[in-house]
Amino acid sequence: MIDLVLNEKLEILPDFKRNIAVKIMKIKHPKDLQKTKFDINIIEGCNYNREILETKSIDMLVSPEKTQRSDMLNQRNSGLNQVLCNLARKNGISIGFNIQELIKTKGVERAQILGRMKQNVVICRKYKATMILASFAETIYDQKTAYELQQFGKIIGMTPKEAKEALSNIEKIVQDKVGFIKTGLRLVS
Repeated sequence: MIDLVLNEKLEILPDFKRNIAVKIMKIKHPKDLQKTKFDINIIEGCNYNREILETKSIDMLVSPEKTQRSDMLNQRNSGLNQVLCNLARKNGISIGFNIQELIKTKGVERAQILGRMKQNVVICRKYKATMILASFAETIYDQKTAYELQQFGKIIGMTPKEAKEALSNIEKIVQDKVGFIKTGLRLVS
């Protein structure tokens, strides 16, 4: 298994084969999507989730629940719906769940984010969108083991099988985009 982290100097935990340092892009306008030039293009959720999911060069949408829209009376605004999940599946874009978003918040805001994540898991499962769990750690204290990430997946409503698949889906993205074959080998063209 592979973990996605935000700091390339972090040590690899025993559960993982390696860490891959990534950058999560935050966009302020849909025109910013043209500037994605990384090996793995990861965009943080915002009010432009539809435009993000329509762009085929994007690999992952992380924290789609981070919209500025407020919840409705009988339903949470989780940032995803059936149309967006179908777009994600069609364009090969994964939906990422960031445990750091939950850890860094407190009180009512944490409860809202947890509820939105649970709703996103249900929608992703129903419309067969690819889900990903990663630590996105900045420091060694933020790193989580594979077991902890699987338990987080269960907390937000994933089955044990889905949580395990959400951890192994990272390898598919890395093999497709970065060109890794096995640990220590890289495809050179």
